[in-house]
Amino acid sequence: MKYYISFFLLTILSSISFAQTKEQAMIALRAEEHTKVEIDEHMVTFRDHTGEINNIQNFEYLALELAEALYLQMSDHVYNPYFNAIFSEGYSYRNIIECKGGLELILNASPTEIVVSITDANNIELAKESFSL
Repeated sequence: MKYYISFFLLTILSSISFAQTKEQAMIALRAEEHTKVEIDEHMVTFRDHTGEINNIQNFEYLALELAEALYLQMSDHVYNPYFNAIFSEGYSYRNIIECKGGLELILNASPTEIVVSITDANNIELAKESFSL
């Protein structure tokens, strides 16, 4: 009898954990406690900051690596339900990482594409990488 009750409770808890909402997804996808989250009509934006990035010889390659890392995160069985929760409610994902020295890494994702751009302190685009999903 204890086995059936334990199985029943485990089944209920696991089904609740897969019932993701946009709010649960935003909490789970925050990189750090100080990450700011903003929501507008069609976008959930995570805004974070980091130290200065030095010695970048190829911004195009960095953008490609960031796009690939975002794709792998979106495909990961742990994070995939959170991205799906955001997308299913009609939102897109954006992560803006502000680096000391003015560099910005901007990662965008929707159900159909990933776009990564890197801009400098003058808001000049140094690199852009995109691909369809």
